[in-house]
Amino acid sequence: MTVSVANMVYLNDLLRERLGNTLGKDKDYLVNARLEPICKDEHIPSISALLRQIRTVPNGPLETRVLEALLTIETSFFRHQQSFESLREELIPALIAKREKQRSLYLWSAACSTGQEAYSLAILLREYFPEIEDWDVRILATDVCSEVLESAQKGVFSALEINRGLPSRLLIKYFDKQGINWAVKESVSSLIEFQRINLAQPLPDLPTMDVVFLRNVLVYMHSTNKAKLLHQIQKVIAADGLLYLGPGESTFELTTIYEKKSSARGSSYYSLPQKGGDPSSIPRDQAVALTVSAWSILLGTAVKPVLSDNFKTEPNWYQAHIQITGSWNGAISLHCPRSLSRQWASSMLSIEENQLTDNDINDTLGELANVLAGNLKSLLPGKSQISPPMWNGLDLLNQRLQSDSQTTQFVFEEDGTQFVIYLRKKTED
Repeated sequence: MTVSVANMVYLNDLLRERLGNTLGKDKDYLVNARLEPICKDEHIPSISALLRQIRTVPNGPLETRVLEALLTIETSFFRHQQSFESLREELIPALIAKREKQRSLYLWSAACSTGQEAYSLAILLREYFPEIEDWDVRILATDVCSEVLESAQKGVFSALEINRGLPSRLLIKYFDKQGINWAVKESVSSLIEFQRINLAQPLPDLPTMDVVFLRNVLVYMHSTNKAKLLHQIQKVIAADGLLYLGPGESTFELTTIYEKKSSARGSSYYSLPQKGGDPSSIPRDQAVALTVSAWSILLGTAVKPVLSDNFKTEPNWYQAHIQITGSWNGAISLHCPRSLSRQWASSMLSIEENQLTDNDINDTLGELANVLAGNLKSLLPGKSQISPPMWNGLDLLNQRLQSDSQTTQFVFEEDGTQFVIYLRKKTED
């Protein structure tokens, strides 16, 4: 079966829209190999006929099956061993020391495939860190593909899968023989929770993660989706947490919110900048870079910082406020002229400006403020939570923060129109 250029374009667009991935160039052979079995199973005469059928029922089970078939599923136990060695020898001990009071450790295998990565993390913790056996230790293992997630949850592996990376002594200690296969013991599987998550969509509510494995994911994603995902990950990773990417993957030219570091073993990982608790201690260049990046990703617009110490807003401007509570207490407020607010809402919601309602504009500013709060939270100390957006709620916010809160002002300009972001720290009682 051959795949036409038009059908390849359609599949690429569909894959990017639904899952954030791309097929890349010259992947006709892959499409043929992955979709021909579906055609035979569904008694459909050709790939073209298969694609015509999924066009008629968008978001249906057949479309899901086609898209999941096009995903690259490659994993093994303790894959890229240096990452696990750096965790064992250096980084997990450091995290344990920091978490001694709260006695919890959360890890996330964000694209777990058939589960080897998540089980490797669980075995690592069981084998080398008995001192946290009575802690609240959880490993979240997620994937977008229901079929591989179901396989991962079973925790049963063939001899071929076992022989790819698992030392024999760990096999004997943490697996039981099950016919010709091997099943993970309950002492390991009890640490893991499996969940279907589409990384191209907004993330569900997740606990704050100490370690995130996002390995060999970005390489298959479109650049825009890569940047959005990295910003989403930033919202759930602890201020001193660790982010692992795959070899050849990087945050370079995607976002500035992570710092690349190297362990003593030479493996690379990423972390958030560690900053102090006062607003004035946050480097302006990083706060500005986060804002510029967020506006570029969400709106496709270019904004630039403006130096202004006494910028004045107008009473009729739209506003959105996000309260921050936890180790750092305060708020982030976005104030924007009405004309620019309408442009943003029209762009984000794909609605003509003359058809926008105040609710549409408030929703847009609320989403921008929410993303910005999540990004700027990474520059604050400790663990914090952000509230849902508040609109024109300055009186209530002042009551919560006290009127003499410390304020840092960031002024930006888009096409000659200025808007302002305030970062306000609550005065200690």
